[in-house]
Amino acid sequence: MSDLVSLADQKVFLEIPVATTGDDDLITDLLEHAEDLLESDAGRTETPFKASAAAQTEVHEGTGTRDLYLNYPISDITSISLGLDNSDFDETLDPDDPDEVVWGTGKRRISRVDGGRFGLPGRPRFITVVYDHQADLPEVAQLAIKRVVAQMYRQRGSEDATKETIGGYARDLSNLVETDPFWQRAVAVTRRRVFA
Repeated sequence: MSDLVSLADQKVFLEIPVATTGDDDLITDLLEHAEDLLESDAGRTETPFKASAAAQTEVHEGTGTRDLYLNYPISDITSISLGLDNSDFDETLDPDDPDEVVWGTGKRRISRVDGGRFGLPGRPRFITVVYDHQADLPEVAQLAIKRVVAQMYRQRGSEDATKETIGGYARDLSNLVETDPFWQRAVAVTRRRVFA
């Protein structure tokens, strides 16, 4: 099921009564394909869009720097452990001690302020972070998916058509996503969010 847009929200966008279930499977498939495509276009296949979650574990390789970037915006950090083996730690940092590490709610970066580094250059080191993360469900991406799914849903039955003309307006159906300004904006914004 799509994390960005619920079936009920998409049906409201399509002006289909939520209680009507005849096309639910089709709409769900379209939502999943559209979200997969957006994540691929935005370079988010490794870090897909997610709702908020508690006690998530991320294991990262050492950076050799004082900064470590998590995949999702931080709500709270439970533990930070470092070691040459990601199951046998030789260093644990206290995420609540501002003399060891600093991080901000809604940010992805953790910075060591104790003079240490997250690993050493040329020497593998694993960092395991257990944390609660905020939702990563950008509204611009939700709107882009709703628009594209609505267009695909409304053109069903004419999959072999290459153009659609409504009044004096014509559009090329083969590049629906590439020409949608909301889709392009969502790709640009969510691509940047990976490094925020």
